[in-house]
Amino acid sequence: MKDERWILAKIKEKAEELGLSFNRRIFIANWVTKNEANIISYLTPSPKYDKFGKTKQQRANNLGRFLRSRELREMDAKGLVVNKKSILDAIRMINDPLHRKMIEKLANKFKFNSQGYAPVVSRSEAGLEDSYDVLFHEWIHALLNHNKLGFYDTGGNRWKYSEGLTIFVEYYLGNYYGFDTGVLKGRYELVKKHGEKTSYDKLLKYFDIFAKLLENEKTPTGRKEILVHYFRDFPAPRRTKF
Repeated sequence: MKDERWILAKIKEKAEELGLSFNRRIFIANWVTKNEANIISYLTPSPKYDKFGKTKQQRANNLGRFLRSRELREMDAKGLVVNKKSILDAIRMINDPLHRKMIEKLANKFKFNSQGYAPVVSRSEAGLEDSYDVLFHEWIHALLNHNKLGFYDTGGNRWKYSEGLTIFVEYYLGNYYGFDTGVLKGRYELVKKHGEKTSYDKLLKYFDIFAKLLENEKTPTGRKEILVHYFRDFPAPRRTKF
């Protein structure tokens, strides 16, 4: 069974090959229940729950409705990286005192790293190995945040580029189960031929952007420069009011 030490060693290897800074202290694990992960994902706000509102204020106003919904029971957020400022802002927008206290109690359990991010993973009903697979993915988000690569809390579709880069890094040099980027390239070809069938399929075109950007670069320094330039030059989104 792989453990947190194995995951860290694998991520450090990826960081070295991509020229990224690695700091052991940013990799914190927060374990929660499935319902707790869904609630925090709802408030961030994850686009999976757009029917309840697309802004933090709308999500806060509709929290009671969400807590009574089948989405809370049936969705499985699995894992996410929580921004401390974002969740505190969401808590302040909740009008119902009982709901606000419930979210405050949950948020107070989180350990945030020095950048204000808390990687959160739900304990999988399928077993600890699946949970560690999710932790692997969320810690790559933490690595990219640490290197100021990606977009968070900006609205629009920019989060998809962050997710595409995270998926690329996850499979670069092998993911938790040992599959490399070649597996996803093959899956993306099938998606282009037969269409998108899952939400994951929809992210593969963003994964493909980074796979192509870095495929011919031979040095870690060069790979980092490509990524830094890509995100630095990316058009700014229309500002979203939360």
